[in-house]
Amino acid sequence: MQYPEHLVQDLQTLENIPVTADKGPGKTRVALLRDVATVKRTQGPVEVFHYEADSVSQLFITVRERDLGGVAAEIDRIVEQLPFTYALTILPRDTLLAHALKVFPKDKGDARQDPELQRLLKEYFHDEDPEVAEDLREQYGVNVDALNLGKDEHFRERLGPLYEPET
Repeated sequence: MQYPEHLVQDLQTLENIPVTADKGPGKTRVALLRDVATVKRTQGPVEVFHYEADSVSQLFITVRERDLGGVAAEIDRIVEQLPFTYALTILPRDTLLAHALKVFPKDKGDARQDPELQRLLKEYFHDEDPEVAEDLREQYGVNVDALNLGKDEHFRERLGPLYEPET
């Protein structure tokens, strides 16, 4: 089934997509997606495609009112960064948590002594939930980006040359 992308405003829009064309005998309404599935936001491929047994990704891009050459240049720039971006996304969660514990400002708290802080850090570095990041900001006055090894500029600079495109 395809649903026009421009009609999707939020998760509720998706939950209310009819999955059948008719109500069926004795039913008062058509079945909706929420009746047969749980809809939630997550990360992952929309579809999995294969080329010679390897998984590949396909990107579908709408240029709308932009010029095709400008869009192509932007796509090339993004594609060149993919190996570096991928390397940052596969950093082990335990490594991210260990780094956060190491660099956590001592004047803001000590996760080794504060079970709530330790729980929040573990939870945040499990899936980088924005709500948990906000809890850390509110309760401890820290910006989680400053604790995240993958977002540390010095680390990124050191890692970057390993992923520069070959010329």
